[in-house]
Amino acid sequence: SDDLHFDLGLDRAQRAPTAEELYSNGTHVATQSVELGQPNLDAETANRAELGVHWHTGPIELAASIYHVRYDDFIYLLDTGAFGEDDLPIRQWSQADARFNGAEGELTWHVADNTTGAWDWRFYGDLVRASLANGGGDLPRIAPARFGSELRWELGSWRASLNAVRVDAQDRVAAFETTTPGYTLVDAHVAWHMD
Repeated sequence: SDDLHFDLGLDRAQRAPTAEELYSNGTHVATQSVELGQPNLDAETANRAELGVHWHTGPIELAASIYHVRYDDFIYLLDTGAFGEDDLPIRQWSQADARFNGAEGELTWHVADNTTGAWDWRFYGDLVRASLANGGGDLPRIAPARFGSELRWELGSWRASLNAVRVDAQDRVAAFETTTPGYTLVDAHVAWHMD
């Protein structure tokens, strides 16, 4: 209908390994680890299904989706549990079948659009669970669930926003990873633009 839309997406994507995944052999300064490439990595293939809904009526818009991705030969950086020079952890580029399940949602309330400006209040959240296929355990470095709210304002060339997001603790970790506590991030922006 004019107010309600459902989407079903099916796709298949493939990518070749990058040069760093194939040929890394030393200290990665930014991550403070030793990365080892694997020159015999195959192409990674993703088969994805996503179901979404979008509903809008008056000042309210709601969008939500769930998805499932089946990776054949997923490329990821595996902690080996060993340490190299300068006591840096050794990580090996690896490949295995993996499964990702996730959901995301957003609710926007267009509060007002008048002489004081356009005011929107948005609520959002997302989560993903990623693991190796056939009970192989959790994948490393997967972002935890998060949810937040943002108040946005626009008037002429001016824009401003106030945003707060809560990131959950991550306790679904791979071998040799540590859990991370949750945190809340609050930020504000003011901008003036000229076309």
